[in-house]
Amino acid sequence: MDFKLHTEHLRSLSAGPKTPAARSELMSALSSKHEGIRVVAAQALCQWGDGESISAVKAAIWELSSLPHRWAAVGAMCRALAPALQLTDDIEWPLALFSTQSHHENRYFVGAALFEVFPPKALLSRLRTLANTSNGHNWNVHVEAAIHRAEYRARTEA
Repeated sequence: MDFKLHTEHLRSLSAGPKTPAARSELMSALSSKHEGIRVVAAQALCQWGDGESISAVKAAIWELSSLPHRWAAVGAMCRALAPALQLTDDIEWPLALFSTQSHHENRYFVGAALFEVFPPKALLSRLRTLANTSNGHNWNVHVEAAIHRAEYRARTEA
């Protein structure tokens, strides 16, 4: 498989119409054994931005984030998804992904990408509630890092 050609083809699908064949190909690529292919498929689906595409990307991130050593792919997929989340007030999904689903190695990259699109004051309230819980390896480090980023944003965006 020529990865460059394959990823260029997947990117071209996002620029075209949302046909059933194009959607099927992107959905299939979203579960590829190659993380780079998954990332490009997620980016393409997020460009479409429709509910079915966003739900598929969220499901793929949910699955991949639970695995160790997936921080690069998880981070890239979260960055692709973030603009779509900005259009909603759904802060609960990224918080659940961060707090209950993500492997500890991936948490920083989930929070760094997804939390940035929500108003920092609302995010701080929820993160401070999470800080009082315990959820595995280096939990406090990850929550405190997310709190500090949100506090910085609250100061600089005011």
